[in-house]
Amino acid sequence: MYKKVLTSLMMVGVSCVALSAGADSASSSGPNVKITGVYKAYMVGTNQRVRSNKGVQTMNQGNITFNAGSVANNGLSYGVMAVLDMGRDRKEKDRFTEAYAYLGSDAMGNFQLGDTNGVSSLMLYDATDVMGGTGGFDANLDKILNVTRGVDFGQNIGYVTDGSARSGKLTWMSPEVSGWQVGTSYTPDTSQKGRSQSTYASAALEKPYAVNHMEGGLSFTNDSGPYTVGVYLVGALGKAKGPRGTASQGTQLNPVKAWQFGTLIDYENWQFGAGYFNNGKSYMRRDTRYTNTHGFNLGVSYGMGPVSLALGYTGTERTVTSGKAKADISSFTVDYSVADGLAFYGEASYFKFRAPVDHINLASGTSGRAYVANTDYLDSNPSTSKGNQGSAFVLGTRINF
Repeated sequence: MYKKVLTSLMMVGVSCVALSAGADSASSSGPNVKITGVYKAYMVGTNQRVRSNKGVQTMNQGNITFNAGSVANNGLSYGVMAVLDMGRDRKEKDRFTEAYAYLGSDAMGNFQLGDTNGVSSLMLYDATDVMGGTGGFDANLDKILNVTRGVDFGQNIGYVTDGSARSGKLTWMSPEVSGWQVGTSYTPDTSQKGRSQSTYASAALEKPYAVNHMEGGLSFTNDSGPYTVGVYLVGALGKAKGPRGTASQGTQLNPVKAWQFGTLIDYENWQFGAGYFNNGKSYMRRDTRYTNTHGFNLGVSYGMGPVSLALGYTGTERTVTSGKAKADISSFTVDYSVADGLAFYGEASYFKFRAPVDHINLASGTSGRAYVANTDYLDSNPSTSKGNQGSAFVLGTRINF
C-alpha cells in the first residue's frame, strides 16, 4: 500500500510544480528536437571448448536518441526522449527501447515518466563504466559464447528481462546537495513496456516478472584536487511472478530483494571502478534452494592522448543443484580516437564457466525452455552447454554523432 501512496505523492508533486510555474514558466520557444547517437560495427572471433556458434561473426549495435526539449524562463526543463535501437537482431516489432517524458529543475530534481531505466542503472557506477570497446565482460558475450547451464554473469540487479530494464516507471532523482543525491523508481509491472496489459496478456513470457517493483539509490561524490571519488548504493524490492501465459504462471517465486554497491575514482589520466552486487534469491522458485547471482567486478583504465587502455575482471556465482554455477571473465580493451566522433577499438576477453554435472543434466523440456522440472529462468540453456572456457576477440569501429 505504501508504494501506491508514494507513487501518488510523486505524481502530485510533478503536477504541483508544473502548475506553480504558471505564466512565468513560459519559455521563449517550444521544444526543439536534437538527434544524437552511437553506432558500433565489429567482428568477433571466438575460441571456446564447447562450440556451436561460428568462430568469426560480424555484429553491430547502436542507438539514435531523439530529444525534444526546452528550458522555461524560470529554469524548468521539460521534454520527451526516445531511443531507437539500431541492432539488427531485435525481434520485437517496436524498436524504440526507451520513450519517456522528463521534467526537472535545480530545486526539485528530475522526474522521468515512461519506459526508461530506473535508479539502479542511472545512479550506479562501477567497473563496467571503466571498460572501453564494446564493454569487455559487460558486452554481449552471452550472444557469442556457449554459456554453461545455470551460469549467469549479468552485472545488474532488479530485472530479469534485460540489463537495461526499460519498463514503464516513474523515477525521481533529487538535486545534488554537498555531493549527496538520492533517487527512487516505481514500476507497477516490469513486463509492461508502453502497452496496456490486455495487449499482450495472451502471449507467453518465458521469464518471470515483478509487480510493485521499487528501486532506491544513494550516491556521494567528492571532487578534491586531482581526485574525484564517487560511491554509489542501490537496492530493489518487488513481488515476483511466474511467466505470464504459461503453465508456470502461478509458480511460487521468492520476492525481489537485491542490492548493489559501486565506486568510481578519477585521478589525472587514471580511472578505477569496482562493484559488488547481490540478487539474493530474487525470482527463484520457492521449492528449490537455488539463489540468484551475486558477484563483483574490478576495472582500471589509463588514457594517453587519443589512446585509452582498460583492464577488468568479474567473478559471479549462484547456488544450484549439488553446488555452485560460476563465471570468471577477464577483459582488456584498447580504444583509439581517430577524429572527433570516430574511434577504432579492440578487446580480448578470457572466460571460464562451470556448474555441477548434476545441475547441467537436469531435464529441461522442449527446446530447453525454463520452468520445467526443477529449473529456473537462469537454467534455460540446453544440457549440451557444459563447462566451457576460452577467449573472444573483438575488432571494431565506433561512431558518435
